[in-house]
Amino acid sequence: MPDLQQLSNNLDKDKFVVLGVSVDEDKNLMAEFLLQQKINFTNVQDINQQLSQQLLAINTYPETFVVSPKGIIIRRITGEQPWSSKAIHLWLESIHNGETSPENNGISG
Repeated sequence: MPDLQQLSNNLDKDKFVVLGVSVDEDKNLMAEFLLQQKINFTNVQDINQQLSQQLLAINTYPETFVVSPKGIIIRRITGEQPWSSKAIHLWLESIHNGETSPENNGISG
């Protein structure tokens, strides 16, 4: 999460959004975690897992989705990643600019 926060801080807010989805049942526990980790990008709670299980079929956490401005999932990435790295930042920018494919990034998962 701290790496995603750093990525969120470094991305152009007019082109990118980092959004967290929590499946924790305790909203206070989620809020406390976000506060302790200094996470300020938008996070929503999916208590019944309608989004995570039924719509996205997430089986492993963390799972990250890169979604196009048109709402199309262009890459699904399982596991922790170095989200704050310059390489990922450049990869996301190149996808936004239509310069590369979503798979051409060196991200595992």
